[in-house]
Amino acid sequence: MMSDIAKQIQDLGRGYDVALREEVELFASLGLSDIRDRLERDWEQACEEDKEEGCLEFQASRDMRGGEIFFVPDIRRYKRVFDLIPPGCAILDVGAGDLRFSIALAARAHHVYAIEINPTILGRALSVIGYDLPSNVTAICGDAFALPVPADVDTVVCIMIHRCHDFPDAWSTRRIVHAEHDGVHVMEPQP
Repeated sequence: MMSDIAKQIQDLGRGYDVALREEVELFASLGLSDIRDRLERDWEQACEEDKEEGCLEFQASRDMRGGEIFFVPDIRRYKRVFDLIPPGCAILDVGAGDLRFSIALAARAHHVYAIEINPTILGRALSVIGYDLPSNVTAICGDAFALPVPADVDTVVCIMIHRCHDFPDAWSTRRIVHAEHDGVHVMEPQP
């Protein structure tokens, strides 16, 4: 007889397998399989390497919270968030990590401003993507919670479940699609 914990672990594994299949299918449907695969291989390699010297000091010096310095692709949320994005919008992708989801969003959006605070993650991503970076993606290294929002942005995407969602006031006039531990949520703009 299987214990409750063993069942939960088995369910999590099945959930991950489904999410992985959805991510692969999403990127394939957008013609982005090659970029996704390159980024995935690079992310796996980065995870195997030792933690960078100075990483935690960088996080502390920028008042970052929890594991904010680290990027883990949240594939469990990609399909749901993607389906909530209206075609032709301008997106602020907060915590863009290795840009894989920003590139997928670019297939639907007019423009994506992909903001990542960790310069090493963003640098690696740009090196892997190279000239395959879509022309409607602008990669920015900085703190999205402190930077001004580009004027044309009408949708903010934030899939940082490790971060408390105390969004800046500047975001309140835009549609916010964000993930939390209990799923994906949408906040409509406030006048």
